[in-house]
Amino acid sequence: MSVSYCIKHKKKHDSPKWRYTTGWFCVDKVNRYEWIPDSVKDSRKVNAKDIIQPWREGQASKEFIEAYPQQADKFFSKEEKKGAKEVWR
Repeated sequence: MSVSYCIKHKKKHDSPKWRYTTGWFCVDKVNRYEWIPDSVKDSRKVNAKDIIQPWREGQASKEFIEAYPQQADKFFSKEEKKGAKEVWR
């Protein structure tokens, strides 16, 4: 740990993590969440069909079969189609 002047607490102290914007400040908690704009969320919903994959961890995707029935005939046997599950929801 290093000792520096923290603009957040207005004093010198030690901290395992420091960040710099207009001055040095300590980071008490790590922000693990990323803010995603509504436009990105909306485009993901609109384009969701385009990114569906035929398999997930060895399981046939029912969403893919419903979205692309002609391509599904090439990827899956009849038994695999019957055993397909919703793996992307």
